[in-house]
Amino acid sequence: MKNLPITTNMQLADVVHINYQLLPIISRFGIEPGFGNKTISEACEEFNIDTTFFLEIVNSYHNADYFSQSQFGEYPPSLIVGYLKKTHDYYLNTKLPEIEDIVSRFLQYSDEESKANNTLIANFFEEYKNELKRHLQDEESSVFPYTLKLEEAYSKGIATPELIIRKNRHGLDGHDDDH
Repeated sequence: MKNLPITTNMQLADVVHINYQLLPIISRFGIEPGFGNKTISEACEEFNIDTTFFLEIVNSYHNADYFSQSQFGEYPPSLIVGYLKKTHDYYLNTKLPEIEDIVSRFLQYSDEESKANNTLIANFFEEYKNELKRHLQDEESSVFPYTLKLEEAYSKGIATPELIIRKNRHGLDGHDDDH
């Protein structure tokens, strides 16, 4: 049952029972524990969530072999950007502080013999955390707004001169081509 796809008629409680690691994924959609006997379909309707997108995300995390690349092309970029922003928030405000706390306690309770090695680990984590924050900030300040502007231009059938210049100068990702 572990790798069976999750479907709209399943109760959210059953989904979490099958794979408790999906709880933070479900929470990124604004659905918090206490959903009772609600099915995925009912919860998505209540929280105004695109059910198909929800299922794609949850199934992709539930079963790595499930990922449906062709399906993701059908979603508006703003929907994907919204989910990615919530994911960034989760990592910045939940996971990184949790890991930071573990590393801090790890150092605090290290004996003198292992303190130097453990300090190397702590320094590595600090560098990783700073690099991750820079990366996420770059996406938030550059890539996401650019993506949303491209979506707007496409939907209106009108691209501003600034957007055309930026696309020609930086490519579709919004960065210099050598970035």
